Amino acid sequence: MEDQNIPQMPEQTPEQIERHFSALDDSVAIINSDVDAAAHSDEIDARVWRNWKHIEIMLSKDFIINAGRDLSAYNQAVTKGSAFSPNQPEA
Repeated sequence: MEDQNIPQMPEQTPEQIERHFSALDDSVAIINSDVDAAAHSDEIDARVWRNWKHIEIMLSKDFIINAGRDLSAYNQAVTKGSAFSPNQPEA
């Protein structure tokens, strides 16, 4: 599932891929924390939206898809975050 509007990144080293997964894990933690707290504010909604969009974009990258990792936690975070904050917040 490659989005034609999202350019692929150049070849990634194993270390770079690890950093991407670390950032993805941070996004999952933020989404889970904010959504589980069940409090809405402009700041919280924007943070959740940014993080689920980050995960969604990264899940379209070949080096993430082909990393051989279980991506279910990331897909679940996108589902959870997009249900909590479905629309891009106003700047």
